[in-house]
Amino acid sequence: MAKKSKNTLISEEIARLEDIFQNIQKDKRDLCKDLIQNAAFMAVSLRELQQQIEVDGWVETYQNGATQTGRKVGSAAQMYNKLVQNYNTVIKQLVVLLPNEEKTSAMALTDPMSGFLDE
Repeated sequence: MAKKSKNTLISEEIARLEDIFQNIQKDKRDLCKDLIQNAAFMAVSLRELQQQIEVDGWVETYQNGATQTGRKVGSAAQMYNKLVQNYNTVIKQLVVLLPNEEKTSAMALTDPMSGFLDE
């Protein structure tokens, strides 16, 4: 089976998020398109970073000059931590616009760790 392109994965994630947030009031839904597109991009990027972290780990070794070495948080881990914060902010902005009875289930469906833990 061929690996899907990033654009295909983002399009699929946009469709999934649009389904989750379909009950946002019509007058506000147009304003949410960019939020949904950004959330989809971030979700796909988070999955890529998770795969990279699985391979490389959370820390990396560095060397400053000839004698100074050490370990630090890996660059993929730093990007992941920042991106997951931004993703959660965007999702919370979208969830706020849903009717109250749908907010809890929407948060569960958009949790970036849910897919990672299921794999």
